[in-house]
Amino acid sequence: MQARLTAQLGAATAVFFLAAWALDEGRLAPPPLTTDTITALAWLIVLATFGGYGFFNECLRRFGVGKSAALIALTPAMTLGWTALLFGELYKSAIYPLLLFSCFNKP
Repeated sequence: MQARLTAQLGAATAVFFLAAWALDEGRLAPPPLTTDTITALAWLIVLATFGGYGFFNECLRRFGVGKSAALIALTPAMTLGWTALLFGELYKSAIYPLLLFSCFNKP
C-alpha cells in the first residue's frame, strides 16, 4: 500500500509541477515565506494529505471495507453541509433534497 501511495503522490506532484511550469512559461518562483504561506502549506500537507490518508487507512483497519466505503460516500454531502454552514447559505441553497438523498441512498 505504501509503495502505491508513494507512486500516486509522486505522479500527482510531477503532473502539477509540469502544468505550473508550462503555464508560467518556465519561470517558477517560490512563494514568499510569510506566515500565511507557511500556514497554508502546513494545512495542505499535514492535515489534508497525511490526515486524509491516515484516516482512510485507519478506517479500513478498524471498520473494514464496507463501512469505510460508506464513510467515503458521505464526503460530498458532508462537504456541502459544512460549506453551507461555514458561509451562511443555509436558506439559500436548493440542493438540500439531493443532500438528503445522498445521505440515505445505499450504494
